[in-house]
Amino acid sequence: METAAYLPTVSRGAILKAPFTAISTDASAEDETRSLHPRGYGTYPLLFERYVREENVLSLEEAVRKVTSLPAGFLGLEGRGLIREGFWADLVMFDPSSIKNRATYAEPTLYPVGISHVLVNGELAIDDGEFTGSLSGRILSRR
Repeated sequence: METAAYLPTVSRGAILKAPFTAISTDASAEDETRSLHPRGYGTYPLLFERYVREENVLSLEEAVRKVTSLPAGFLGLEGRGLIREGFWADLVMFDPSSIKNRATYAEPTLYPVGISHVLVNGELAIDDGEFTGSLSGRILSRR
């Protein structure tokens, strides 16, 4: 007897709407393009493109919370996930009306459309859509 037959069917939209659902990716930071998955470059642009703009599953504000303060809180990452004095400056400036995922299995490292600037630990990593060469990110641990 298959257990799955007795489980209720839940839509992806219902899961995304749940107030406790955080959105993250398990993408690797490997150097070899052939081993990368498109979710590394595409998870967040796809969220805003599909589930905020196209399907209206989430509001822009709720989607931002689900990728910032909610997971930071779950993981116990102090000083992250919110824009507050004394917090680390990890910011992404994007146009909600044009953000679009471009990463594919064939080309997993294609930058998305609609992200103009990215600050990582207060340093500009993306400037006018172009990588600056800054590698200011670091591995975080819970305290």
